[in-house]
Amino acid sequence: MLNLMVALIAVMELKQEGKNASVFDTHPTTMAIFCIILAIYGTLLVTAELVRQPNENVYGGIMPKAIVCTGSLGVVILFLIILPILGWSLLLLWVVCIAKGILRLFRTPVPPQNLDYV
Repeated sequence: MLNLMVALIAVMELKQEGKNASVFDTHPTTMAIFCIILAIYGTLLVTAELVRQPNENVYGGIMPKAIVCTGSLGVVILFLIILPILGWSLLLLWVVCIAKGILRLFRTPVPPQNLDYV
C-alpha cells in the first residue's frame, strides 16, 4: 500500500506541476484527511512491528485488517484528488466492503457460556 501511495503522490505532483497553487490550497480538506489517515497507517505499521508476538490472542487478526483498511483508504483519498470520478467510485466500493466486514464481524457466532453455577 505504501508503494502505491508514493506512486500516486508522484502522479499528483506531476498533475499539479503547471499550476501555481499547491494541492493543499486546491484540496485542503481532502489533504488534511489524507495526512491523518497516513499518520494512522504509519502508527499501525510501527505498532504491528513492535508488538509482534508468537502466540497472538483473539485480537491478533484485527491489526492486519486495520492496516489494510487505512492503507486502502489512503489510496482512495489520493484517487479522489487525481481522478475524482474514479475516486468517488472507489470510496463507495471501500465503504461497502468495510460495511460488509463489520456485518460479518457481528454475525460470527459467540460460543455458548458455561452456566453450571445456576
